[in-house]
Amino acid sequence: MTFTANQRSLVDSVQVPDMKNGDTEKMVHSVPRTPLPKAYHWPVFTGMPTSAAWTNLHMFVIAAAVAIANESPDLRSKPEAVFAQALVVGAIRANVITAFDVTEPGLMRDELLTTRVPFRAATATEAATAEWPAAWTAGEMTANPVKKVFDWTVAHEWSDDEVSLATWLGVMAPAIPVIQGASIIATGHHCIPPTYPNFLRVEKAVWSSAPSKVGDVLRGRAGLPEDVWIDLAYHKACHPISMGDKQMWAASLEIANRLDAAGLGAATIILPAVPTSANSLRAGIAVIYKARPTLQRAGMTIITIEAEQLNERMEAATTKAERAVVQKDVDKWVAKAKPVIALAAGVVRQQNERAGTSEDSTLRAFSVSRIVNENPGSHAEGRNIASGVADRLRKSIEEGHLLGVAYEL
Repeated sequence: MTFTANQRSLVDSVQVPDMKNGDTEKMVHSVPRTPLPKAYHWPVFTGMPTSAAWTNLHMFVIAAAVAIANESPDLRSKPEAVFAQALVVGAIRANVITAFDVTEPGLMRDELLTTRVPFRAATATEAATAEWPAAWTAGEMTANPVKKVFDWTVAHEWSDDEVSLATWLGVMAPAIPVIQGASIIATGHHCIPPTYPNFLRVEKAVWSSAPSKVGDVLRGRAGLPEDVWIDLAYHKACHPISMGDKQMWAASLEIANRLDAAGLGAATIILPAVPTSANSLRAGIAVIYKARPTLQRAGMTIITIEAEQLNERMEAATTKAERAVVQKDVDKWVAKAKPVIALAAGVVRQQNERAGTSEDSTLRAFSVSRIVNENPGSHAEGRNIASGVADRLRKSIEEGHLLGVAYEL
């Protein structure tokens, strides 16, 4: 069997990692990254100051509508459906540009629309205008089907519900690229199922702040299915922003404090973001704290002084070199602590199930779930301990069972 030239090129494109002795600082990401569809590439308005982006958010919605229609022939006859998607993408981008002063150098070049749109600022007598490209505006609709979507979107008078949705998307928008940065640090991806809760937690907090009538509109999500909404709002809208910038924002305590001050504190639960092993450290401490009362009743002690000191060192590290030194110590701690973290998770899960309560948030952490999967025996032991404490607590304590056990972490 012989590969064709194209087949050989595909096979050779895989970067095989050295998993035995590889230097993680030099290893190449071997998982293929799916490129962002052109329908969601970022528009560039030349001459527009970033401070003017949000006040001209309708322009970003128009540009998004044209890009979506241009790449989605099946939607060209449904301008309302195109507008629903464009409203989500455009409103978020307009606000993020103003909030983070995002300019062209801070965007990924291969995710920009090739057509630039000249912008003319507002004057005392005239509103701001965009010089829309002739490719979007010229020709009959039959010859240029995208023109139908463009004309409809430009002429469309936004309803109060549409304005409300765009406005509250703007309220939430500054948190989105930061959470994406945290997701990239933890998983290497912008937005995947294990990180959905981080986005949806902010959405729920913001939506609940809206007046009841507006809240109903927001929860309607422009009539879009939940998976489409999540993909547009939390994946595609901010995808073109530099991954480096998003990770930098996610790792910044100052950005976390600003989000909190802006009323987006629900995003700061995972901030400042740290590498996966550091997330395991924090999540491990949290789940151990939750399990500690039950373990103490069973005569067990888990000492976390070293873990707490490592967490303080991680938060205090300001340079890449400092973080690298701490990271090695964190990696060592996580490696030895995994069975104990899994045991503590088993305790907490058993408590939840016996009490009939929803799963504790510490168990939903991506790092804890992975540790549990890697250490099923320890997890089962934790469940048995919690069950024993609940069923035979007095007898166990009186007979001295499980006393004198200590884990120093």
